Amino acid sequence: MEPLTIIKAASLIADITGVGEWIGKLLGGDKGETVAREVINQAQVLTGASSMDEAIAVLNADKAKARALRERLIEHRETLIRLANEDRQNARALYEKKNATADKVADRIMKWNLPLIALLVSGYVLIFIYVPERDPAVLASSALTLVLKGLLDERTTLIQFFFGASSKDEVNEPGG
Repeated sequence: MEPLTIIKAASLIADITGVGEWIGKLLGGDKGETVAREVINQAQVLTGASSMDEAIAVLNADKAKARALRERLIEHRETLIRLANEDRQNARALYEKKNATADKVADRIMKWNLPLIALLVSGYVLIFIYVPERDPAVLASSALTLVLKGLLDERTTLIQFFFGASSKDEVNEPGG
């Protein structure tokens, strides 16, 4: 068996306790390792284990401890959510102090991304109309798809930064 990574171990612990989906959303961000370390720490404290592998083994064997850890993770949800969102809070605080450059970049993204996207979509259509050979057309369309995704992701990230994430992106409460 390969050694468990921190995030994989935390995900496994969360699955054992029944809060896998909720913890998984917290582990997915830039601060996933920080959240994972906290989940593992809570598991080790509750089980008395000296390693994450030992904690996983104890939780698999003792369902009462798994339930107790689930309750502990739910009790500490604010801490886990704060750890997961720490990078966004720092970015917004920095923006308040030094926003001139960020405003210029945001303005360029909002003004130029849509016309560029429209141009690339037109190019995408023209490739399939005027390139008779399949292989170059597929290669070109793959490249255009990657660029289009990047441009759309830029706009999405910018909108989420200024207006907050949509409710489906927020990680609030553990399920059931």
